[in-house]
Amino acid sequence: MDPILIAIAGALAKEAVPAGAKYLGQLVQRVKEKFAQTPGTGVVLATAQRDPEDPKMIEMLAGVLDETEQADPAFGAELRTLWETAKTEITVIHTGDVITNNFSGRADGFFIQAGKISGGVDKHDH
Repeated sequence: MDPILIAIAGALAKEAVPAGAKYLGQLVQRVKEKFAQTPGTGVVLATAQRDPEDPKMIEMLAGVLDETEQADPAFGAELRTLWETAKTEITVIHTGDVITNNFSGRADGFFIQAGKISGGVDKHDH
């Protein structure tokens, strides 16, 4: 299975769009719109969203994305373009008390990602 489709399926299953994640939100919306046109595909998405940590559900959703991409190459190209843009956005994954912050892309100026902060944060220009 294509690793890009697995990554997209994982993001769609979690459907947790962090604040400011405009492109990830667009990706989720576009897939929902496309799946609304094809009977049965929305059920696979909903099933994966009920158990987003189940690798079998993610693989099933990736398979549906693959089939949809094969049937509509223009949608496949759009899906991959949206993913390339969306994956550069901030992703914050919460797992119990462990918080992993990932950022890729371009940040202009001051940028902070944090999990838990005790006290405060001060920005000092040097």
